[in-house]
Amino acid sequence: MKHKELVELQVSEASKQWIKAFNQGDITACAQTYTSRAVMDARPMGRYDGREAIYEFWSGFVNSTKATDLTYTNVNIEFIDENTAKLSASWSMNVGQGIISEELWVKENNLWWLSYDDFTVEEQF
Repeated sequence: MKHKELVELQVSEASKQWIKAFNQGDITACAQTYTSRAVMDARPMGRYDGREAIYEFWSGFVNSTKATDLTYTNVNIEFIDENTAKLSASWSMNVGQGIISEELWVKENNLWWLSYDDFTVEEQF
């Protein structure tokens, strides 16, 4: 398997694990997927810097909305190098839908981490 195909497969699996944790309500596991200095731009809610701020956002969001049933469609993974890839997709869940402009995944110590997350809520239900 070529580096590009392996990276795409690994990032796809890391993303699926994040979605699974989210749908199980395991916000701690979701937040732990982000690097300690990750940045999340969540439009229109705001920008969150660092794992702790991202955890607080997701925890408050899930607790207040009872969000679940997250799915990604039209997933595109752009290979950058053997330790970096960008994921973009459309997303939907029971409380809304939108687009992911960029999830920047980086590989450190043989694990994939989210270092940047940029998504937009286009519709709330």
